[in-house]
Formats: sequence, structure tokens, C-alpha cells
Amino acid sequence: MNDLINVLIVDDNSVNRIAAKSQLLSFQVNVLEADSGECAIQIVKNEKIDIIFMDILMPEMDGIQTTRYIRMLDKENRIKIIATSGTEIQNQEQYLKINKFDSILLKPLKISEILECLSQWFDLAYDTVKMETERKEMCTYGILSKFFGRIQDLDLQEGLKYAHHSQECYLRVMKTSLRQLNDTIHRLHDLLKIKNNKQIYLQLHSIKSVFFYLGAQDLGKKTNDFETIFMQRNENNSNNSIYIKSMQDFQLFIQRITIFHNELEQAIQAYDSSINKEQNETNETGGSIDEINQLIEMITLHVYRFEYVEIMNGLKSLEQIVNEKGRYYVSEAIAATEDFNYDKVKAMLVGCWNEVNDQ
Repeated sequence: MNDLINVLIVDDNSVNRIAAKSQLLSFQVNVLEADSGECAIQIVKNEKIDIIFMDILMPEMDGIQTTRYIRMLDKENRIKIIATSGTEIQNQEQYLKINKFDSILLKPLKISEILECLSQWFDLAYDTVKMETERKEMCTYGILSKFFGRIQDLDLQEGLKYAHHSQECYLRVMKTSLRQLNDTIHRLHDLLKIKNNKQIYLQLHSIKSVFFYLGAQDLGKKTNDFETIFMQRNENNSNNSIYIKSMQDFQLFIQRITIFHNELEQAIQAYDSSINKEQNETNETGGSIDEINQLIEMITLHVYRFEYVEIMNGLKSLEQIVNEKGRYYVSEAIAATEDFNYDKVKAMLVGCWNEVNDQ
């Protein structure tokens, strides 16, 4: 592990982190994550980081401020810092020089652009085992199509491309996106009432890449169009006819993404119900108490090490051998892991342990 390149993804948007990590893990690298500038600085202080993918627009401490602080810590300028932005940057060369970035990538990130960027500084090996696994996963496209193929604005093949053809990653993107879209839709309704154009712009900016990573390309493009409108808008033009027309169009757009959210939610529920039914039918007997306890202990160790993949694999194995009440705690732990809420994961594992050992 020490010989691997240590990559840090810094982004307050969990969908962006999931998608970026799935693509980076196609290389033989170790990936860490931070959801804020403050968190990124702490990781840099405690870990040997080789390269950072830094989101520019973040609340509180943004990517530019975070980068400047890290440059103060990294006196030798050893760490490569790649700016990631959902908006085209003008005069890139000057922008990079002023803000001390080594390069810049536009979101949604693409595997070919990541490879080209990393190859400037590192000799990377592509994970051929993972590539073979991903080709096999493509055979399950029909399963996804059965549940998600009828969503009008969703292009499954496009979404799988951004998830680097990993069905597991794509489903994580879907479920995480669902929660984010739900929150954003409610916030947009409230912001429209008070005509807070700046905050509307920020909300649109936060979900634009979400649509692209899902494979909802047209919704992503429409979001970008409205983002530009609200970025340029001010109170002085709030009464003219163009403003009124664009506001009407925007309200229709909110209705459209609400329908998309509802369709996606129903499809995810149907998919999960089908998977749970199959697991219940094939795992009626469950495992022994000793087997379950050993697995819980192993997962807990991975939680303390923040090892996402190992946690998810362990929870999925645990889900197959516990009883129905135990599955409740495991499913909650899986959802908490997807949100990187490791404290809740620990609590759910304790609940599962108690349920099993109180039988």
C-alpha cells in the first residue's frame, strides 16, 4: 500500500466523489476523500498525499483557499493539485499560475482526461483485473434496463460510462443523487419565493454534474443554461419581460426534475425490493451466531480504518446471513456507508450484534 500513489479527492458533493473515485480506482492508486477544505487540510497534515483533485467551488473554505493553505504546508511544492470545475475557466494558464494549481479538469470527469492528467507526473498501471470485472458487469445491463430503462431522461449507457461501467458504483450514484435532488428541489422552491438568485445559482451548480454522472445529459445541459441565467441576474432586471419568461421556464424545469426524481425513486425501490426478495429466498437459514459476530468484528475494524470497499463488501455478506430484524440494521449501515457516516455505521453494527446475540 505504501508504494501506491496516494490520491485525495476534495469535493463537498458526494456524487462527484463517488464518480471520481470509481474512475481513479481503475489505476493502481490509493484513494482518500474529503468533503471540505478543512477536512482536506487535516488529511494532508496526517497522510503522505501525492496528488489532489480539488473542487473549486465549496462552501466556507473553497478550493482556492484550501490550495493556498496546502501550499504553505508543502514547502517543496511536491503535491500536485488539480482544480476541478463545473464551469469553463477563461485564461486557464493565468488562472493556474495565480491560484497555484498544476492543472484543471472540467466536471464531469472523464477517465481519458484523468489518465492524460496523471501521466504527466506518474507512471501508472491500469488495473486489468478490474477491467475484466467491469466487462462482466456489463452483462447485467439488462437487469438495470428492466427497472430504470423507462425513465425518459435517463441514458443508462451514458451513466454507466461515467461510473466506469461498474453497476455497483452506478447504483451508489443513483441513490446518493436521489437524496441530493430531493433536498435541492425543496430548496429551489423556497429560494424562488424570496428571489435569491445567488443561492439558486449555487444550488443549480451543485446538481449539474449530478445529472451528467447519472446519464441525464439533457437535464445537465438545461441546468447549465439556467445556472448561467441566474449567475448573470440581478434585482434591477427582475421586472422585465425576459426575466418573467425565464422564470416561467425555470418553474417548468423544476417540475421536470421533480418528475425525474420521483421516477428514479420508484425504480430504485422496485430494484431493491427485487434484490431483497431474491436474497430472502436464497438465504432462509442464515448463518451461525459465531459467523455473524466474527463478520461484524471484521467490518467494525474496516470502519475504524475508513475502508469503504471492504465495509460495503462485508455488509453485503452480513446481509445474507442475518435474520429479518438484523437485515434492518445492515441496510441502515449500508445507507450510512454510502453517505460516509461512519459513526452511524458503528451504531447499526452494535444494533445488529445485540439483535443476533439476544436471540
